[in-house]
Amino acid sequence: EKEIHENSITQLFGTLTRYSIENNLQKGAINACLITNKTLDKDAKKCASYLGIAYREKYGNVRFSAD
Repeated sequence: EKEIHENSITQLFGTLTRYSIENNLQKGAINACLITNKTLDKDAKKCASYLGIAYREKYGNVRFSAD
């Protein structure tokens, strides 16, 4: 089974940072959370912990509505 690697965590952190800068938000004003039906590898978990990104693994089939 495929695992999520640290590059996905750093990508999410970069997106969070850019959004915060573009919207003049103070650091820590918003948080990121990665929800996946896969597992994170050891390095991805360390990276998420260090960057303060919450995660939920093996969440099942998640469907989000655009409404």
